[in-house]
Amino acid sequence: MQNESAGRKTVLGLFADRGAAENAILELLRAGIPEESIGFEMRHS
Repeated sequence: MQNESAGRKTVLGLFADRGAAENAILELLRAGIPEESIGFEMRHS
């Protein structure tokens, strides 16, 4: 899902486990997305 507002984009990803989410974050960082632009939520299980 993407939402553009004033030139900004929001992207949402759902992952099966923490490892997959961490890999996605690393890929975003490697792609040049600043760390302060990345946020995440986790459900405790």
